[in-house]
Formats: sequence, structure tokens, C-alpha cells
Amino acid sequence: MALIQKSVSKAAAARRLQDDERVLELERVVQNLGNREEYAGEITRLWGQAQEKFILIGKYLMQAKIRLPHGEYEDMIARDLPFGKKAAHMIRAAAEAIESGRLHANEVPPNYSVVYALATLTDDQLTLARSQGLVNPKVTRPKIFAFKRSFLPPPDADRSDRSLLLEQLREQRRRLDEEIHRLEEEIGCGVTIDGTSRQVDEMADA
Repeated sequence: MALIQKSVSKAAAARRLQDDERVLELERVVQNLGNREEYAGEITRLWGQAQEKFILIGKYLMQAKIRLPHGEYEDMIARDLPFGKKAAHMIRAAAEAIESGRLHANEVPPNYSVVYALATLTDDQLTLARSQGLVNPKVTRPKIFAFKRSFLPPPDADRSDRSLLLEQLREQRRRLDEEIHRLEEEIGCGVTIDGTSRQVDEMADA
């Protein structure tokens, strides 16, 4: 009898596991919702469960932006959702990156802000990041930001460029001063840099 009870318990556990897997599978399916209240309610429910649901939340945001009447998507975010415009943009952009295939769910952390940071990389930067092992489920935002900063010109180089431009402008001004001085001498004494001349005025009065 004990053996039978043990066998039944295993079977019940297996059925329960299958039921749980079916529930999880159903939760991954994006439903076709019809109005603002339904979108807000479903997104709020998912947000309350765990932030790891951001991909599904992002898909609902993508769907809502397309299907809701003009202006209602932004108003829903402002009034009905438990997060603001900035978070909504980041979540939607992160989900779009995964939905489009630029990023894969199994290679990124369950954190929308980290995935968003990866999504802002250019295609070339993303390829390089992958080659360096930066795209992985444990990567952090500071590491991504440090990677992005590596593409910025060093401050010294920028200062050097400005110094070179300044020197070129000074050389142009020197040449203009020489040309102005030459023209002044050709026209005659009294012509100043602003083009006025006592002699010219006197000739005009005559």
C-alpha cells in the first residue's frame, strides 16, 4: 500500500508540474486586449509580480502604442501605470530589441534597464561587445557604460583639436590683417580698418 501511495504521489507531482508549466506557458502568450483599462490592468498585474516580466510588459506596451487611439498611450502611462514615461520607453525598447532578434532573452539579465543599455549600442558596438563577452546574463549597467565611454575621444584629444582650430583661426586673422593693411596703403593714408577715411570723406564733400 505504501508503495502504491508513493507511486501516486509521484504521479500527482508530475501532473502538478505539467499544470505549472502550462500556466507559465499561457502567461508568456500576449493576449489581444481591447481597451486602455485592460492594458493598464494587465501591465500593472505583471509589474507587481516581478520586474523579470519586463519582456512581456514591453510587448504589451508595443501593442498598446500601435492599437490605442492617438494620445491614449501616453495618457495611460501618465495616469494608469505604476511606472513613468522614461521607464515605459526603456522597457518597450528593451522588448523590441529582443523581439527583433538584436538581443536574445537567454543572453541578457532579467533587468530592463540593463537590456536597454545594451539595445542603445550600435550594431558594430554590439558585435564587439559580444566578442568581448560583455553580452551575458550577469552584465551590469556600469560595465556597459564603461564600454560605451571607450568609444568617446579622450579629453586631451578634444582639447588638442580645439587648440589646432584656434591656431588656424589666428593665422587666418593675421593674413586678413595683412591684406587690410595692404589695401589701406593702396587707397591712402587715413583709411582705417572699419573702412572709414577722413580723406575719402573730404573728397566726397568736395
